[in-house]
Amino acid sequence: MSDELGQVIDLCDRGSFAEASALVRRVGVERPGEPLPLLLQALIHTRQADARTARELIERAMNLTSSPGSDCLALASMIFRELGDTTQGISYGLRASTSNPHDWRGHVALARAAAANQLRGHQHEAERAARRAVALAPGEATAYLALGEALRAYPPQRIGTCKEGVEALERAAELAPGNAEIQKALAEVRPGKESTAWLGCLALPAVIALFVAGHRLFEMAGDGIAHLLKIDQNRPEGEQSIPGLLILVAIVAVVWSLVRLVRIKRRGDRPQVAIGRRKALSRDLHLADEESLRIVATTAAAVVCMAPFVLTGSLAAEAADGTPLSAGSTLLPLAGAIAVSVVGWSAVRWWFGPGQVQRALRVSRILRGCLLTSYVIVVGTVLLSWAEVSDKAVWTALMVLHFVWFITGLGPLIIAARLARRRGRSGRIPPE
Repeated sequence: MSDELGQVIDLCDRGSFAEASALVRRVGVERPGEPLPLLLQALIHTRQADARTARELIERAMNLTSSPGSDCLALASMIFRELGDTTQGISYGLRASTSNPHDWRGHVALARAAAANQLRGHQHEAERAARRAVALAPGEATAYLALGEALRAYPPQRIGTCKEGVEALERAAELAPGNAEIQKALAEVRPGKESTAWLGCLALPAVIALFVAGHRLFEMAGDGIAHLLKIDQNRPEGEQSIPGLLILVAIVAVVWSLVRLVRIKRRGDRPQVAIGRRKALSRDLHLADEESLRIVATTAAAVVCMAPFVLTGSLAAEAADGTPLSAGSTLLPLAGAIAVSVVGWSAVRWWFGPGQVQRALRVSRILRGCLLTSYVIVVGTVLLSWAEVSDKAVWTALMVLHFVWFITGLGPLIIAARLARRRGRSGRIPPE
């Protein structure tokens, strides 16, 4: 397979698509009934920007046999990655590496697809697969290319990771000096490998500044929408328009959905099918073992820590002068906490499957602690306001507690990053 694939790639790079198709037809005559010729033809259509035909050919190729080999699965993963469909690329790469853990090509396909994922949530899986590929095939340039891409997918402040990524690409260039893809990757990373490292020092101040500025702009935009639509005109001066904020949230959600829909359509896929595939991949990849589940649960704990600041932070701040809001005004934060809990629980159950919240709570003490503390803060703030407590010291302490707990949310993020880093560096090869 490697010879035919290399020839097809070389011909496509030179723009000789007719010659590449003729080569694939000869392969089809020599190997009738095998998925390889269809996959090679799909690769040609991919290089010609014909995504729909490429997808159809891959589907036909996979239907030819009930158990395609790891090499064919790896090639399908590569094609989907070139189509920009990293979800399918990761899925087929995962199938390839699982069906034959000792075939380095499956690990390379998984690593490169995960590194190319734009959501940037699969870096540790990419590194783990790439290290396995290097361990299995230390003389293969593509394995080092995959490792370099996986390490470069991390944020730029990971100085050691960036350095190791460059070294991996340089090793790949030594093994395959004429490989244009490797040379292009090196050209992209060398000029900026020192200039972007210092950006990591600004990460925390930038996150805080972005949140504060974004929160204020969000409120101003909501008030502007309310004024434009002439709704909620009788609200007190200085009080935010809740209907305007809700309308703004709906507009943002619709715009985001349309952008995602257009991107899915451009890849030649159907939205409903694409969502189903991504959901299935999340179940297979993130929840494959306890270690992966612990990483997801710890990351979720950071979001849980930030929830009280959003739900009842303004309630505590406004009551800090000793005049808590009326009992009726506290119903909205309480209703918001209940709604967030119900929607969040239902969304996790729908996305990851039943029983996964219980599993996450069982394996992650951090998530259990953060969830309990956040509920205590939110419910306690609402009850104190309901009871019309007017002690300024109490409300000032609550206001500080909301802010401190919000900042504490960075702790689970750091822990999750360390867990993911440990998982990525493991890369152990399963025994035969």
